[in-house]
Amino acid sequence: MTGITKSKFIISAGLLALLCALLSPAVRADGTGLGDLTISLPTISGSAGDTIVVGGTLTNSSLNPLFFSSDSVTFNNTATSGTADVAFNGIFDPTLLTIAGSSTQALSDLFTVFIAPGAAPGLYDMNFYDLLGGIDPACTLGFCGVQLGTVEFSVNVQGPVPTPEPGTLLLLVSGLLAGMLLIRRAAQETRDPGKVSQDADGGVRLFFPCARSCVLTVCRFVWCVHLLLRVLSHSIFQNAATTG
Repeated sequence: MTGITKSKFIISAGLLALLCALLSPAVRADGTGLGDLTISLPTISGSAGDTIVVGGTLTNSSLNPLFFSSDSVTFNNTATSGTADVAFNGIFDPTLLTIAGSSTQALSDLFTVFIAPGAAPGLYDMNFYDLLGGIDPACTLGFCGVQLGTVEFSVNVQGPVPTPEPGTLLLLVSGLLAGMLLIRRAAQETRDPGKVSQDADGGVRLFFPCARSCVLTVCRFVWCVHLLLRVLSHSIFQNAATTG
């Protein structure tokens, strides 16, 4: 009976130790901070010639505080380039160079992306941002080179927004001015007393010519706007097709 009780006790103790290990926070065996940092980035998107400051969220999965010594950003293309900013900004604000254990920290400036002025629209992927350091406070002096975290990111370069050609804009403005002149002319004709009959039914004679003139003017104006919109949409479609 004693042997059975002892065996049950050993099994129970083993299960309890396993349960504690599963429930307790993960601590890396190497104790250097290697891979303890998770870097989350937002979607990076811009147009040719843009400069984009990229922030992100850092999550320390270990119990140890981590200290940053340097960071780097690598681009896999010639259309984009950039600078790593954390270590540089830490010169002026040392609080940016550390993160407490088991915590999350948001930084507004991890690195900066420069999109070349002649960059073609498209998705430029396989770029990497790395943050180096360690668990020693002296790492902030630049003496540690353990890769605490790395993240791959893409840069979405958008095409230019199609704009109407100058000739199309001139045509549109001319049509709108012509429509406004037609409406003004019709209004003046209806207010001209020389065209109003002095007969007893003069009110009737005045109303119908006025209504007819106004309806014709509105129809002409709507037709002009319709034609101008068709020309404008056709121009924008051609610009978009040429850009693509």
